[in-house]
Amino acid sequence: MEFILLAVIGLIAAIVGSLIGLGGGIVIVPVLIFLGTELGLLDGITPQIAVGTSSLVLVFIGLSSGIHTTKINRSIGRTVNTYCWVLFRVLCSDPIQAVCLQSTV
Repeated sequence: MEFILLAVIGLIAAIVGSLIGLGGGIVIVPVLIFLGTELGLLDGITPQIAVGTSSLVLVFIGLSSGIHTTKINRSIGRTVNTYCWVLFRVLCSDPIQAVCLQSTV
């Protein structure tokens, strides 16, 4: 049930994003927060997880468009360097934030 609900949310976000030009985060984050915290349909969805989900989607969209641009422009070296830097930042940001949040609590 949750998987179908999440797939429908993603489909709605894609349609709204392509028709109106709004980012998917404008649809995904509020809907996940509403369904998770207000209605309780999605277990364990907090505002932090909703924003993290939207950010993760952005990483994959950025990588996908970057790969497409690389195929068109053939600028592989600079693009691979950028991908490695983004991947490093994504992988290292969560543990760093966790340590910083624990030290402030």
